[in-house]
Amino acid sequence: MKLLAAYFADAAGAKSRVLGAVDAMVADAAAAAHPIVQLVAATVYLHENQFASALKALSTASSLEALSLLVQAQLRIDRPDLAEATLKRMAEVDDESALTMLCTGLLRLTQVRCQWGVASGALPVGRSVRGGLPVSARVLGKQLAGGGAMTTTRASSFLPGRAGRRAGAGGGAAVQGAQRPLRALERR
Repeated sequence: MKLLAAYFADAAGAKSRVLGAVDAMVADAAAAAHPIVQLVAATVYLHENQFASALKALSTASSLEALSLLVQAQLRIDRPDLAEATLKRMAEVDDESALTMLCTGLLRLTQVRCQWGVASGALPVGRSVRGGLPVSARVLGKQLAGGGAMTTTRASSFLPGRAGRRAGAGGGAAVQGAQRPLRALERR
């Protein structure tokens, strides 16, 4: 943990020294099997954009924390298929864990961004970005936070697959499948 603190302290030359020490720990098989060493090494490697080294450090990961870093690394190398398999392993350990749910959201967000082409900088037709979110996402977030009535048109545009495309392209068509969960949210 001292290595991680030294890495983030941003002292002169500390990053290269910490990276060398992490490389030495990962090379030692006994130390590399320790969950804390895996977490520290993967965190440093991910911050250095050394994804292959991060994946190698997490190759024997079994804790939820290490598996969540593995999901992040797999998503950063554009492998959502591997991330989904890792997410299934996380669900086997604890499917109601906050880390599992967070990684599920991260994976779904990545899949939607890939579907819409947002990762390449393009936005879907009819959407503009203010503050980093599509306009309809900001409206949905405000409605959820403020407890206001939610319209199915805006919320259904975030549904993946056929229902989301139909609502987004239809210019306001309500989707029956999206109404049930929204009604449950409105009751709260």
